[in-house]
Amino acid sequence: MERDDKIEPLLKSATASYGITALNELQYLYNGKSIIEDGKFALEVAGYINNKVAEYQSEDHIQYSVYGTPAESLCGKQVKSFRDKFGVLENVSDRDYFSNSFHCHVS
Repeated sequence: MERDDKIEPLLKSATASYGITALNELQYLYNGKSIIEDGKFALEVAGYINNKVAEYQSEDHIQYSVYGTPAESLCGKQVKSFRDKFGVLENVSDRDYFSNSFHCHVS
């Protein structure tokens, strides 16, 4: 490739994945309940994400996927950034990390 070449042809065979973090915390922000207590809103959010991914794929034909992700270091960075902006909120940012796709806090 040359410096001014477009990368679009290379993306035709590319794949991209999206991982979801902090969904349990989002549920708490929405109605004060965990995913276990009332996961309806979290399911709506996950459905919205899936629909957007399908929309993007139909537009550009890149193979996108939504994956469960541990994102362990990211979850710690996210909660720190959240605290810097919004402070410490019970059941949301009062732990060292946000929930990932596999674990919700049980303590």
